[in-house]
Amino acid sequence: MSRTRTFKFSKTIITLIVLGFIFAISSGISVNAFEKSEDDTGDYEKIPTWKEVAGILKKECITCHSAKIKTANLDLSSYQAMMRGGRSGAIVVPRNPKASLIMKYIKGDKKPRMPMGGKPLKQPEIKLIERWIASGAQEK
Repeated sequence: MSRTRTFKFSKTIITLIVLGFIFAISSGISVNAFEKSEDDTGDYEKIPTWKEVAGILKKECITCHSAKIKTANLDLSSYQAMMRGGRSGAIVVPRNPKASLIMKYIKGDKKPRMPMGGKPLKQPEIKLIERWIASGAQEK
């Protein structure tokens, strides 16, 4: 290749790269593909498991909603029992956390806020249950 052709080729490549950066910046695309936002926890791809949800329920809810006590006819001691629901009907609508009664109660959108008489669940616990429901609320 002659020097003139190489120079024109290089100039074309550099121009395309510069135009690409200008386009990316003007359209709001991050030039740094590895940039992490402040609220990025890094676990957004991880689908929560029933075991994780059950751990929260056992710690925070089982005192009132066990196989023996069943306040509001709701048993949260197993996956099958939870999916049966209670006096108010189904508490989990797979893939629809907004329609799931459990989310309304633990967020305080529906009264009484759960766990009743206890401290509200921590945001990470609420988010975990919400992501579990959104992902399909699978047992395994």
